[in-house]
Amino acid sequence: MNGKNEVWSPLKLYIMIPDEVTTSLPTGKIIAHAAHNAAIITYEHKGEQRVDEWYHTAMTKIVVRVPWTIAELKEFVNNMRLREFPAAMIEDNIIGTEVCAAIGPFTEEEAKYLNLSKLKLY
Repeated sequence: MNGKNEVWSPLKLYIMIPDEVTTSLPTGKIIAHAAHNAAIITYEHKGEQRVDEWYHTAMTKIVVRVPWTIAELKEFVNNMRLREFPAAMIEDNIIGTEVCAAIGPFTEEEAKYLNLSKLKLY
């Protein structure tokens, strides 16, 4: 084996897509933005223990729909950054606004504390 993705990790990265985006963008474009978000977290937070552990293990991603507006998602992401959790938002250049966010990775306990486990899968 190559030393990557050999060990299971309890850490999960959450990709959050607001309901208003799911009705305005094609699914393929949403998937591309979600993948971009995971790459941004990995790049911007390389060297942080939780991100490195996630990167060198399973790299589990959970994609969820959030019943929020884009403005509410931005506020949530800013709150995560204030708590010093990795967080990123991706802007769609065509529509000119952020369309999804990535936060974490989080342990199961952290996800429950932040009520992430109650969100609907996309």
